[in-house]
Amino acid sequence: MDLITAMNLTIDGAPMLYCGNELCDTTTVNMFANRFHPGIYSATPRSEDMKNTPQAQRRQHIIRTLNALRREDVLLREGKTEWLEHNCPENVIAFRRVYEGRSILFVGNLRGEACCVTLSDVTTADVIVSGGAKESAPGAYALEPYGFAVLWEQ
Repeated sequence: MDLITAMNLTIDGAPMLYCGNELCDTTTVNMFANRFHPGIYSATPRSEDMKNTPQAQRRQHIIRTLNALRREDVLLREGKTEWLEHNCPENVIAFRRVYEGRSILFVGNLRGEACCVTLSDVTTADVIVSGGAKESAPGAYALEPYGFAVLWEQ
């Protein structure tokens, strides 16, 4: 879900977070349930214990960082999406958001097995947020299962 959350907040369109995703909630929820009308589902718990788990802290960092970037910079709101060519088309999704000569990259491993991806036409990039991704050479990344990175392109 960290990979999907980062991709959702960087690809074009309006991002949507399902209730509880920001807390890594595993409760069976219904988006129409609440504490007053739970029905057959539970409402998303919002206890401090749940908000402070390592998983929730990690997810909230991704969301806060990319939401702040969307607010501060038109690039993620209006930038054009360009799909990147790479050597792992069966495992990896990679794209660039471009606006007025500036760009942000997303690279993510959609499989449950590690891979090394080399992105065409990418040289230097600085990490904004990542999980399970390490740069192995300029434009090349070692991705753990479901690893991802969001990067400022230089």
